Amino acid sequence: MDHRPLYTVTQFRTHYGTKKSDITEAPNIKDQYLQYLDALEADDLNVTVEDFGCQREALHELNANLRIDQLNVEDGLRVPRILGLVQGEDGSSYMGLLLSYIDCDGRTLEGAVRADTPKHLRQRWADQVISTLKHLHEAGIVWGDAKAANVLVDRNMDAWIIDFGGGFTEGWVEREKAGTVEGDIQGLGRIVEYISGRTKH
Repeated sequence: MDHRPLYTVTQFRTHYGTKKSDITEAPNIKDQYLQYLDALEADDLNVTVEDFGCQREALHELNANLRIDQLNVEDGLRVPRILGLVQGEDGSSYMGLLLSYIDCDGRTLEGAVRADTPKHLRQRWADQVISTLKHLHEAGIVWGDAKAANVLVDRNMDAWIIDFGGGFTEGWVEREKAGTVEGDIQGLGRIVEYISGRTKH
C-alpha cells in the first residue's frame, strides 16, 4: 500500500504559481488521503510535521478537511477544498495540505473591516460566516480557532472560513470552550460584533 502524499513541495509551488483549481493527473485522491490517515494514526510513517506543530494537530486539520470534502453543500459553505497533501522532496516528511486557491491577496476580516466599510458588505460577511458555520455544525465539524483573522475576504468581497487545526485565540474563544460547538458560537458572536464595528481586537 502506497502511503505517500500526493504532491512534492515543487509541485505545490507550481500549483500556486499557476493558480490552478485542480491537479487532474493525481489518481485516486480520496483513497490515498484515507490510506495516509490510517498510516498516521497507526504511527506507521516517519512523519515530520512542520507547519502544524505536532502530529495531533495535523491529523485534526486533515480529518476536518476530508469531512468537509464529503459534504454535498454547494451554496452557503465557503471553505477552501482539499486537493492534496504536500511532502518533502525526500518523500519522508509531511509539510502540510494543498487547498483550493482563494484569491484574497492576503486579506482577512481583520484588515477588511474598516470605519468606512459599507453596511451591505458587513452584512454579507456576517451572513456568509454564519451560514458556513451552520453547515459545518450540522455535519458535526467544529471550526475551533474562530476569529476574524481566520476569515479570508476574496477579490469578490466574499468571506471564507479557514484553519481547522484546532486551538483557540484568547479574546475570541475561552480556553475551556476551545474545540467545541459552544466555543465556535462564542467566537462567531465576537466575529459578528467585530464586523458590525461594535468591538475591536
